[in-house]
Amino acid sequence: MTEASKLIQCYNKGCSQLYDPEKNHAEACTFHPGDPFFHDAYKGWACCNKKCTDFTEFLNIKGCTKSFHNNVKPPEPEKPIVDKSKKDEVESNNQETSVIVGTSCKNSGCRKTYEGAESNTETCVYHSGMPVFHEGLKFWTCCLKKTTDFNSFLEQVGCTSGNHVWTKQESAYKKNDCRYDWHQTGSNVFISLYTKGVLPDKCTIEANAVKLKLYIQSAEGFVYDNEFVLFGIIDVENSLVTMSATKVEIKLKKAEPLSWQKLTLVENAS
Repeated sequence: MTEASKLIQCYNKGCSQLYDPEKNHAEACTFHPGDPFFHDAYKGWACCNKKCTDFTEFLNIKGCTKSFHNNVKPPEPEKPIVDKSKKDEVESNNQETSVIVGTSCKNSGCRKTYEGAESNTETCVYHSGMPVFHEGLKFWTCCLKKTTDFNSFLEQVGCTSGNHVWTKQESAYKKNDCRYDWHQTGSNVFISLYTKGVLPDKCTIEANAVKLKLYIQSAEGFVYDNEFVLFGIIDVENSLVTMSATKVEIKLKKAEPLSWQKLTLVENAS
């Protein structure tokens, strides 16, 4: 038997190498113990919170855990058997659409991700109402548990049980322009985006020194997805975002105390 014929395929996520079982040890394999996730434009691993937008870069994210190589091939996901009598229910939840493993449930307050056909049988616990931000208080209209702490608000367990929703109907969430204005002081730039019923756990706001990327989603079916190439340089660490019942406010700390002639370098930024 040749040396190459002794090699066995490792099925740990992020490894997929051939290995010699006689040389397998506790630090032989570098892999991801968590599941991959694909949310909006982002791809990453739940175990190490590394994410990116480029698929090749995602494939090259190095594992975060060391252990033995594993030669046990994971079972193929079972194809769900759909009862024809429930066809309307299936269509209403878009179950006929292919769902990628790692897709997040679209119900507000639910943090479950799709892990295969068995996920369709789970009970989804979510908030059926809309988020409210009023005079420092944050709560959901469906259960009225009020808090002043934003993190506590995000962690509030849902009050309604139902089915997971992995994909929204195409007509449910449409990208729209968002009315906004901006002003500046000597040290900060302030951007106000006007939209009602923002879903904080469905929004993504990211920035680097010269770019601001926004994904804003509301309970009314509104989505605003835009990227700003900023006129000046900002101090990301000292910038912040606040959300209220009617708008999203972004405070950008200037890295240099210079006056901005306009908000963006690119004229066609919406």
